[in-house]
Amino acid sequence: MQNVDSVGPLNGVRVVDFTHVIAGPLCTQFLADAGATVIKIEPPQGEWSRINGALDTDDESHHVMPFFAAVNRSKESVVLDLRSEAGLSIAKKLIEASDVLVQNYSPGTLSRLGLDPERLRAEFPRLITVSVSLFGDSPIAQSLGRRGGITHVAEAQSGLMRNDNEPTAPEPKVRNVADPAAGIAGFGAVCAALYEREKTKRGRHVEVSMTATAAVFNACNVTVSQMSTTPNASHYAGMGFYKAADGYVALGANSDHLWKRLVEVMGLRELSTDPRFSTLRERNSRADEADTALQQWTIERTREEIVEVVSPTGVACGSVRTVQEVIADPQSRELSILFDVDDGCGGTIASSGNPWGFSQPRPRLPFCGESTADVLRNFLSLDDRDLEELAASGAFGGFVPARAVETLPTDSGNTAAR
Repeated sequence: MQNVDSVGPLNGVRVVDFTHVIAGPLCTQFLADAGATVIKIEPPQGEWSRINGALDTDDESHHVMPFFAAVNRSKESVVLDLRSEAGLSIAKKLIEASDVLVQNYSPGTLSRLGLDPERLRAEFPRLITVSVSLFGDSPIAQSLGRRGGITHVAEAQSGLMRNDNEPTAPEPKVRNVADPAAGIAGFGAVCAALYEREKTKRGRHVEVSMTATAAVFNACNVTVSQMSTTPNASHYAGMGFYKAADGYVALGANSDHLWKRLVEVMGLRELSTDPRFSTLRERNSRADEADTALQQWTIERTREEIVEVVSPTGVACGSVRTVQEVIADPQSRELSILFDVDDGCGGTIASSGNPWGFSQPRPRLPFCGESTADVLRNFLSLDDRDLEELAASGAFGGFVPARAVETLPTDSGNTAAR
């Protein structure tokens, strides 16, 4: 088991994880980063993203696919065949022994298994349940159909793909934020519900809508579209991406005093005194002209040179980097942009960090079902004979949990929903 020496604000919280692909697993990965014991329930063949995804190589040195590696560190993998009565019974016992249940299957999936969140909470009043889906599970959401939730569909429904207020734009732009944003929202929902439970002694059910979460990223454009008739009215001169000699830089001079500092350090003092550019309103009315002047300066310098010159002014600036550049930069680890995770095969893989900097001492990607025996021993007090009987009854499908594994200490301080 991975989390017996866990640290963090959620140490002692136990989470049963019925998630797959991105949004749900990212939510529970953040919970694991923060110290919770996360029990990931997988089918005998492994969760979908463990065996499917983008990998254009025959390299067999990795035991998981990239999507799984991105959002499943520091979890305990338990294999259960939920199609079997025995597997379903064990799943329910693990739920009873947990504080939180997170799931992001299509609406109605767990209900068909008898694991409807509302029914579970009626039986286990302290249980917190979180469901992530395309629209949530309100009556109006149900009337829209039991659609699966995928990031670009959520973004399409939210208006995020067309946030330039031009409905005839030639091609929608996928932002790839709805999945991870829903994971962050789910993490926040769990923390809020845990705090509430400290006061009320009762759990609650939370629906996280991927579409509503994506719409948050469009918040300013929603109001701009109602208060301005100018397309792209939220674009400011001095706020954007500018060509450098070796790529692009991002600049953020979003006020008059920052604009003045920026153009003066660039040697373009006339742009701070010219009345056509001296105020935000005037600059934005001729943003293309203003940005062209800036780019004539940036194109002659490297990204590093631009950042070195602009940074002391207090104007937000940064190099537009490739993923490989971010991975190679040691500061990415110091800033919690990336964590190095044990890949389980003798190496490490860089994984996105989190905004809070919470992490476990030795984050690792779990092998499918590797913690099945330990979790059932430690959390449900089962022994080897129990495991053999469960295997014979089909609880694990074709998977056989390890028998001769030393029993590890249980997590401390658990306040489960018994």
